Amino acid sequence: MTVGFLPRVRTFEPLVVFQAYMALMVFSPSIYVIEPLGAAGTPATVFGVLLLVLWLVGRATSLRSQLGLTPMHWLIVAFVVAMLIGFCAGMLRPTNAIEFSSSLRGLITLASGVGVILFAIDTMVTPEQISALLNSLVAVGTVLAVMGLVQFTTGFDFVQVLHLPGLTQNSDYGGLYERSGFARVSGTAVHSIEFAFVIGAVLPLAAHLAVQSSRAHWWKWLPFLLMLVSLPLTVARSGAVAMLIGLIFVGAIATGKQRWALLIAAVIAALAFRAVLPGLLGTIRSLIFGAAEDNSITGRLEDLRAVTAFVAESPWVGRGFGTFVPELYRTLDNQFMATAIETGLIGIAALLALFVGGIVSAIVAAWNVRDDRVQRTRGLALAAGLFATFVLSFTFDSFGFPMAFGIQCLMFGAVGAFWRFQRSGSPDSAEDRRPLARLSPRWTTAVVTVVLAVFAIGALATRTARPSFEATGTIVFLAPPAGPNKYDDKVDIPGVSELLGVIMASPDVRFGLAEESVADYAIAVGDGSLGPRTDVVGSGELMRIAARSASGEDALRDAGVVRRELGDQLDLIQNNRGIPSELKVRLDGSLANIEVYQRPIRVSAAAAGTVTVALICAAALVAAGRRLPGWRLRRATSPEGVMDK
Repeated sequence: MTVGFLPRVRTFEPLVVFQAYMALMVFSPSIYVIEPLGAAGTPATVFGVLLLVLWLVGRATSLRSQLGLTPMHWLIVAFVVAMLIGFCAGMLRPTNAIEFSSSLRGLITLASGVGVILFAIDTMVTPEQISALLNSLVAVGTVLAVMGLVQFTTGFDFVQVLHLPGLTQNSDYGGLYERSGFARVSGTAVHSIEFAFVIGAVLPLAAHLAVQSSRAHWWKWLPFLLMLVSLPLTVARSGAVAMLIGLIFVGAIATGKQRWALLIAAVIAALAFRAVLPGLLGTIRSLIFGAAEDNSITGRLEDLRAVTAFVAESPWVGRGFGTFVPELYRTLDNQFMATAIETGLIGIAALLALFVGGIVSAIVAAWNVRDDRVQRTRGLALAAGLFATFVLSFTFDSFGFPMAFGIQCLMFGAVGAFWRFQRSGSPDSAEDRRPLARLSPRWTTAVVTVVLAVFAIGALATRTARPSFEATGTIVFLAPPAGPNKYDDKVDIPGVSELLGVIMASPDVRFGLAEESVADYAIAVGDGSLGPRTDVVGSGELMRIAARSASGEDALRDAGVVRRELGDQLDLIQNNRGIPSELKVRLDGSLANIEVYQRPIRVSAAAAGTVTVALICAAALVAAGRRLPGWRLRRATSPEGVMDK
């Protein structure tokens, strides 16, 4: 079968490529990676990068007979440019080595996802290929659901078994754990929420396959039912939301008889769950309706306050793509919050456009189908699946989980392919394969102007960027000396460091230190994080201080001021309680283990990002100019000899 943008003499079945990608996602758990690449080194991620390379080669070598562009192409271009702008902003902000490495891993993951999307759009060019791709997605959901059911009933951990030779374990996530006394299934996903996300994304596709089946093919309902049964076993709100979206969709596309059968099956299933797993449905109900008392909900509200403060620091371009490391700052169970912090309002606008544009494209393409109900419901199933991923991305950072991210990319790619075929009517239409026209001088001038503007903005940002310095030190508490009093048996001073950590983070103390020109500092207890607004807290009587400033001398001075203030606050607490001097907890005389180091800016990385943005913008403008009437130097002759107007 011919691949859309490759020379027509070459033939192979591109579906095999995507089936291999899906197999790597499911059967090679993402905690096992190629060690030098870290978290971005999953086999599926590397495979996606290879697809991007193949797509670029295909586009570059098909200059005279090129597939047209779909809305998904333009949405992906906008999204990638927004992420790269955030990357450049992050490289021109003082960052540490952990943030820099995380950002580079993020670029690898982004390249992988873009490769999957673009390769799917430009190779799935017939209705048979699109149908086979969506059936493969349903197969992924079915396999994952079966794994979940086996996991729940037997406790078998697939993650420990599916460790491919040559890969290194990168984290301790995955496997079984409990909630409210029930095992939470995850299959080979990292977390039960990722499991629910993947099932929720493909559940509408399974519903489409089931509803369109005949009585002779009753078994086509099994994938839908298996996925539906597995979702409550995640014991997660995300699972309940995914199940609700799937049920609403199947109810909308089913026939009258099918709706009655589904209603009866739902009642039987609810009774069976209550009998076999008493308390499970009640637990899920309490998760939904008792959210106000749930720690995870209150934690998300605290995240919102922190996110607002982070975004306020750099509202347009963010702190830097991929630099918001959970181990340094906090875990955000919301992809949109994470994107807003890392890439600012530009990034969040591009992300929303990607989701909304994908959903609308699928709906419009489905609406364009006149007499084929199967094709129409297929398009609506794609829209429902993308809508599920959109909603569930508010419940966890879906781009940070390889399987969830991969499924989203396959869905976006399928939407683009579906749009192209339904709008053009044929993969070989003259509209798609018309020769390219030369650009007019006006449009060429516009392209050059945009490229120069990108370089000028990048040069200006680089010129104004400055590194910073950070001074860190350790504070040691001294317990009261032993003596003939009631504290004779005291061997430690529990709680003092935690209390002081709260006090030092209070607005009053921060305002007072700001009056002394100490604005950027952090206090950590034990092995807690020194990142700003972090929720990574430690414990113990050891405290660490970090102060950041434009020079090493200023950073060291600020650290000393913070240490002095901490001692003053400790004395104030004890003096207000009338504790005798000989019984007071005190600080050691000075900061211990003092280190001063530079937090550099990464000019070379920012320059590479700027060049990439300029090239992408130029390529996009050239592609647009060759297709816009009035901006081409001459008309080109189509393969049939008809003049292109």
